[in-house]
Amino acid sequence: MKTLKETLVSLKEHQAILHYNIATYEQYKAAVVAVSETGLPMLIGVSEGERGYVGMTMAGQWVQEAQKKNLPIFINADHCKSDTTAMEAVDALYDEVLMDGTEFTEDENILRTKKVIEYRNHIQQKIGREILIEGEIGYLAGSSDLGGSIEIKAEYLTTPEQAIRFVQETGVDLLAISVGNVHGVPQTILQGGNALKSPQIDFDRIKTIHSSLRQNNFNTWLVLHGGSGLTDDDFVHAIKCGIQIIHLNTEFRNIWKNSLKKNLEKDTVNPYKILNGVVEDLKNRIIHYQQLFYTLQ
Repeated sequence: MKTLKETLVSLKEHQAILHYNIATYEQYKAAVVAVSETGLPMLIGVSEGERGYVGMTMAGQWVQEAQKKNLPIFINADHCKSDTTAMEAVDALYDEVLMDGTEFTEDENILRTKKVIEYRNHIQQKIGREILIEGEIGYLAGSSDLGGSIEIKAEYLTTPEQAIRFVQETGVDLLAISVGNVHGVPQTILQGGNALKSPQIDFDRIKTIHSSLRQNNFNTWLVLHGGSGLTDDDFVHAIKCGIQIIHLNTEFRNIWKNSLKKNLEKDTVNPYKILNGVVEDLKNRIIHYQQLFYTLQ
């Protein structure tokens, strides 16, 4: 089976991979069933909160079991808020680790991300196995939930100059950028003096960042977080502009909750008869996005 890096290298133009977060076994199982049916690669993410619930080791073992069956499923330690938690994920041999230093100054973000890269390099030499490091520059407002109001300020958005400097000074493999995307599905988004009902992605910004990195000989993969609330057309456009990994979490959490409520109405107390319906609903949506992102021409 290909590694995550080999999988990303083999992506053709206008192909991207779905990144989907889990906090329960049913969410994990839905990914396994989906990939078993499609054969398409995907990333499973576990944030600090999700790792705290599932267990760092347990989440990793679930994905390793899928990989033993040659299923192209990879695990990412999503949004590590400190270099300490990021290095713990490196120690756990996750396929990818996101060092999210966006709550720090840009200089501090670079320093902490670089520290994680150096630690990763040290561990890789010992184990002979690649672990990819993702960094994040710019700022994404919101949280992985529904409702509320958030503001996107101009200074939150990633500039090409920031992207080049960040990649040059840290050496990250992947870069998450802020281009009008937000975490969660807010009721109202305030941007540029306007009240929006859905995110307005700056596709030209994606294209410029992508081309600027390539012109400077950086083959860094670009990541779009905050996919929930975007349309299929938004995703297609973003992929054509250079995005190669797309994160979706809140939409799937909402599917999980609504499906669970629906299936709890069944006339049974048998857990697997209730939860199989949840797995099926999640699986169907995973397949939709896998095929949309990966088979785009």
